[in-house]
Amino acid sequence: MTRCWIARGAMLLACAATATMMAGVFTPVHAADDEPAPGTPLYGRPKQPGAMKLAPVAGPPLTTPADKLPVAKLNLPKGFKISVYASGIPNARTLRMGDKGTLFVGNWQGNKVWAVTDGGKKKKVIYEGLDWPNGLAFKNGTLYIAEHTRISKAEGIEDHLDNPPKLVTIYDKLGQERPHGWRYLAI
Repeated sequence: MTRCWIARGAMLLACAATATMMAGVFTPVHAADDEPAPGTPLYGRPKQPGAMKLAPVAGPPLTTPADKLPVAKLNLPKGFKISVYASGIPNARTLRMGDKGTLFVGNWQGNKVWAVTDGGKKKKVIYEGLDWPNGLAFKNGTLYIAEHTRISKAEGIEDHLDNPPKLVTIYDKLGQERPHGWRYLAI
């Protein structure tokens, strides 16, 4: 009989401890007046203890001037050298070289495609307002751009960098899923 009471007491103690821990998971840790201001890194973070341990989400990367890039710290095999071709394009992701020496750069977070010419000295946005233009390909004078939901093309683009042609959609059923939904393209 004593064992039965001890077992019941231990079970009640375990249930009470579990209930206390569970209550801590679902109750706010901070009062509403402790809420970080809108626009600050921690604004909108859930108040549960686990979420409170999370670091803020980093903002988009900023461009680094060419003279501030740590090129000298890179170790290269004997006989190789490295230099900066172009800098100042925020969040550059995909690079493709055109037939006439134009370097095309997609920056999915900036929703733009850039053209870099004159040995890296000149750069300009040729398309903007795109939907994650991460994938680029170039073939026979045509630039292909894979956005989140579609693939478009710009024919003869290198002859029209000052007045780029309107993009022509060639496929528009890539799907809607956003997490890691970047598109890559190869020919």
